[in-house]
Amino acid sequence: MCNHLLGHLNDYDYIPLYFYTIKETLSRYSESTKRLANGIDKPIERKEYLDRRLCLADMFNYCPRCGEKINWKKIKQEVEL
Repeated sequence: MCNHLLGHLNDYDYIPLYFYTIKETLSRYSESTKRLANGIDKPIERKEYLDRRLCLADMFNYCPRCGEKINWKKIKQEVEL
């Protein structure tokens, strides 16, 4: 089974997001990254990285390695747990 490349975090380091390590990667960056919201710096939550409207990450619809369609609904549910 392919460890799908899901996308990249929009950061200076251009961090890749992989299927098996997405929770750990997002947890590590959500603790250290803050964004301005209503004049207050607040930590970015894991699920906010997967919200395409916020443009915090570039996300693929298909895995560039194997070509399989990525089930974002399933991934978002797992990340929220």
